[in-house]
Amino acid sequence: MSAEPEPIEEEKALPGQLKGPAEALRVATERNFGPYFVGNALSASGTWFQNLAASLLVFRLTHSPFALPALAAAALIYLRVRATPSAPSRPPARPPERA
Repeated sequence: MSAEPEPIEEEKALPGQLKGPAEALRVATERNFGPYFVGNALSASGTWFQNLAASLLVFRLTHSPFALPALAAAALIYLRVRATPSAPSRPPARPPERA
């Protein structure tokens, strides 16, 4: 056995297939990318503002900084409970057949 590691072959692009910044630019100029990006940005900021407002409300009602981690923990537990039923319980028995 050789002590030298074997060189790792880089994944080669197929002819006509872009990689790296050129592919990112191509995706960014797609017709549907603008509404997708704006929608995700609005959703993320809405979630952030909702969390901020809930924290401010809890702090104003309780005047306790120790209630804020409890609020964050409750939000994480809620998300975990809500996400569990959507997760598959086991992988499919066999891959789907291609037409």
